[in-house]
This record gives sequence, structure tokens and C-alpha cells, in this order.
Amino acid sequence: MAKKNTLLYLDEDLVRMAKRMKVNISELAENALREKLLPLLSSSDRILFDIDSYLNELEKLGDCFFLSFPVKKVELKNIGPLDSFSSDFSSGINIIKGPAGSGKTTLLRSIVRVFGISAPGGTVTLKDGKSRGYIKVLVREGEGVFRVSRSGIERDVGSLLLDDPTRMLPSDKAKTFIKKLKGMYPGQIIMTMDRDMDIPNSKVIDISDVLY
Repeated sequence: MAKKNTLLYLDEDLVRMAKRMKVNISELAENALREKLLPLLSSSDRILFDIDSYLNELEKLGDCFFLSFPVKKVELKNIGPLDSFSSDFSSGINIIKGPAGSGKTTLLRSIVRVFGISAPGGTVTLKDGKSRGYIKVLVREGEGVFRVSRSGIERDVGSLLLDDPTRMLPSDKAKTFIKKLKGMYPGQIIMTMDRDMDIPNSKVIDISDVLY
């Protein structure tokens, strides 16, 4: 969470009016600053400044999903380009790596498809020439929480799934993005990644190594 700076000098009459109308001054000022500053930033700086908005954009594209529970293990057979796959997942950051077309996105979409979540822009299908296949997902029961309120969904100890979220960022800012993301979402993170990047305390799952 970003540090808050409360040093604001405001017209007293405006402050009294805002209080009388029960307007949240801090929120109003922050939103005004965002509206003014965001258009002036580069795309990568904008992502780092407002990660939540970026995640919302990825969600609309079908590259970001939220589950209310952490994933413990996934097994696939004859799904998309994958013959077979089996791997455990840690409760922290999980990085799915592999060459283009190896099935990273298929794996991510398969996990959410089990729970009835459809992804825009892509479907999960059987491997060409195969008549049967399966997707099995073992979850960590009781560890996930979704809190729903009038202001939206607060995601805390569930699972955040992302399809190559650093693709728009240079290497140095990609590391900053991952660090900030982990600070914002203390639950499990599962993400695909094309680039080679050392992320401390993460589990790397090379999709080509866990095929069987």
C-alpha cells in the first residue's frame, strides 16, 4: 500500500463546505491528482502508479483472474497443446515459464475454467486428435476469503492469476511491479512469464519440465 501524505493547504471555506456536504476531502484530492498526473506518465510508469487499474484492464482482456482460494495442485491431460501436466503450487508467488506456444496460457485458463469462469478471447479445448481429457485442480480449503461490499471486492488471501503481466514493462520496472504487486496482494499469485527474471521467494514452474 502506498504511503499517505496528508500535507494539504486548502481554502477554509471549501473545507467547511465539504464537511457540511460530507465529502471525503482526501479521496477527492487524490482522485483529482490521479486524473491530472496519469495522462502525463509513460505507459510503464502509469502501470506502476496505479496497479489496480492495470489489473482491471488485464481482467477485461481475460489475462487476470481472482479465485477465493489458493491453488495447491493442478493436473491436465490432453488439453490445448498439453499432453499431460502435473505440478504443485506454493502459497506465494508461482512463475509459469516456457517457450511460446508451450501451453502457459492454456494452463492458466484451465485452472479458472474448472470453477466456471470463462475468459474473453480464448477457450479451453481438447488437444487435436484426442477425444478425452481432464483438468484437475486441488485447492487449499479454508484459506481463501472474498469480502464483498458496496465498493467492490476486496481480495486478500485467495489466488491472483495473471497471464504475462510484465510484458509491457522494461526489466527494471517489471521487478518493481512484482514487488508492489506482492505487497498489495498477500495471497497466492500465479503468473505466466516469457522473460527470464529472478524473483526472490518465488516458485518457478517450467512447463516443459513438468510434462509427463
